Parts: sequence; C-alpha cells; structure tokens
Amino acid sequence: HERAETAAQRNSREFRQTAMSAIVIAILCVPLFLNVYATGETIKSDESPEAYRGGMEWIRKNVPRGERIFNTDWDDFPKMFFYDTDHIYISGLDPNYLLTQNPELSKLYENVTLGREKDSASIIRNRFGARYVFTDNESVHDDFYYNAIDSGWFEVVYEDKNDKCTVLRIRDERGEPPSTDDGNDDNNDDTNAPTDDDTGDQ
Repeated sequence: HERAETAAQRNSREFRQTAMSAIVIAILCVPLFLNVYATGETIKSDESPEAYRGGMEWIRKNVPRGERIFNTDWDDFPKMFFYDTDHIYISGLDPNYLLTQNPELSKLYENVTLGREKDSASIIRNRFGARYVFTDNESVHDDFYYNAIDSGWFEVVYEDKNDKCTVLRIRDERGEPPSTDDGNDDNNDDTNAPTDDDTGDQ
C-alpha cells in the first residue's frame, strides 16, 4: 500500500516543475532577445527615409515605367519602394530566400554587389534583366562601383549631393573608362627638362 503524497511533497514537486519550465522559457527567450536587439541596432544605423529620395525621384522621372532596377542592397528596398512604386526591384527580401530558391543566382548577386565580378554589366543586363543600378554609397559597395566605372560600360546618371546614393545606367556600347590623369604630367615633363649640369657652361 503506497503512502499518500503529503502536501509538502506535492508542493515541492510543483515547484520543481515550475522552475524547470521557467528555465526552459528563459533559454528560449535569449536568442529571441538577441535577435530583436541586433535588429534594433541595424535599424538605428540605417539611413534615414529621406536619404534616397533624390535618387528614387530621378528614377521615377527618367526610367521608363515597369523597368527593372538592380539594387545592390536588399534592405534598401523599403525606402526605395516608398518613393517609387512604378518600377520592379531585384531584391527586397532577406537574401536567404533567394539562396534557398536559387543558390547559383544568389551567389552571383553577392559577387556582383561586392565587386568580385569584373564584368558586372553583362551579368546585370543578361542574368538579372536590368539596365539601371541603384546603389547606396556605403564602403561595402566601393569595389562594385569602381569596377563598374572602370569597365566603361556604366555611366553615372545621378549622384546624390549628400553622398547617400548613386544611380548608374548600362551603356548600349562600351565607352572609354574615366581618365586616371592626376594632373602630374607637367611635373613629369619638368623632370625630363635639361639642367645646368646637362647643358654645361656656354
């Protein structure tokens, strides 16, 4: 015959169960809290909603309605779409969605936007179906920008006066890359000029 559970034993058992439940909930909440905190920090560091207004107004006025815009950052999409709903944008969701659906295209997008692809014009035009590029001027996209300009295939059609964003257009024909002349030609000529020692005393 089993001894009946005393009130003290029952209370102790219920306390242990409650404590274990609280510990499990706390463990599950830690990643959630960290994720919310990280998201908050990201939002705080984002550009203000006004940052891309000039670039998007230029696109809305100058790019034919319905054209696809290649944006170099997926998280720029909300601010872009706020000012211009007349165009289609390459990326507006977390990159993991594209990675799951099409890993090869996802990797290609990453390589282009980070400047790992030298021939980005043909990729953007043929694989992504876009002729215009919107890029924020964050340093992470510097390699993409300089590769694009140096290739001769891109021209800058809009550059924000506050250095927040740039709009590029892919040319129909390749042009000359910008000159790298730094204005030192005169100095170079001077170094080749004869000196008194070279000419000697007359």
